[in-house]
Amino acid sequence: MSIFMAYAHDDAARLDQMQVELRRRGIVQEGEEFVDPARTIGPETSIRGALREAIGSSSMMVVLWGPAAAASATVNYEVGMADALDKPIVVVVSEGESSRPRVGTLDMRVVELPN
Repeated sequence: MSIFMAYAHDDAARLDQMQVELRRRGIVQEGEEFVDPARTIGPETSIRGALREAIGSSSMMVVLWGPAAAASATVNYEVGMADALDKPIVVVVSEGESSRPRVGTLDMRVVELPN
């Protein structure tokens, strides 16, 4: 199973901590693989098509949320696509972060990480 990661490039340094914490809490199981679209989409690829395919084939989306992600058109597109495809969404925020993605899904879980 694969898990699609949505994040702003400004937050990339927090990805390892996020992955470790999600595994520690049992949200991500052994054998589940994180898919990083920034590393898998080539320059000649249709970005929208590749994102749709990657999100569609994933078991869930994990979005690292904060001010940079909220301002990112790409992150918001990815979250909207996951919502449209009825994928479970795990939103990872720093402790005290109050904003959330604006999606209509009922299948959204919020996880707070220490700063």
